[in-house]
Amino acid sequence: MALSREERAAKWRAGEYVSYLSDVPTMLRIKGDTIETSMGAEFPVAHAKHGVAAVRAVLASGTPYQSNGHTIHLGVYTLDKIDTDGTVHAGCHHVPLSEVERIAAELGL
Repeated sequence: MALSREERAAKWRAGEYVSYLSDVPTMLRIKGDTIETSMGAEFPVAHAKHGVAAVRAVLASGTPYQSNGHTIHLGVYTLDKIDTDGTVHAGCHHVPLSEVERIAAELGL
C-alpha cells in the first residue's frame, strides 16, 4: 500500500528518503550543518540563518525583497525574492513562511 502525502512528509522530516516530494509544499530539514530541502537542494545552516533574518525583515517592514544586485546566498543558490507574506522563492523552490519559522525554531532563532 502506498503511503499518504502526510506519511511521506513525516518520514522525510524524520530523515528518511522517500523520493521526490512534488505534491507537498517545499519542506526543510536539518542534516548536520546543512539544510536540506524536500526537492533535494542543500545549503549551509549559516546561510539559512541569514535567510530567516531576511524573511523577518520583510515581515517587519511590509516591503518585499527582490534580488537586484544585493544577493542573499543559500549555498550555491540565490534567494530570488521574499513576498510580504514571508514566502521565500529560490529557483524552483517556494517555501512558505510556516516552514521558514518551523526550521528557525529548530535552529533556536
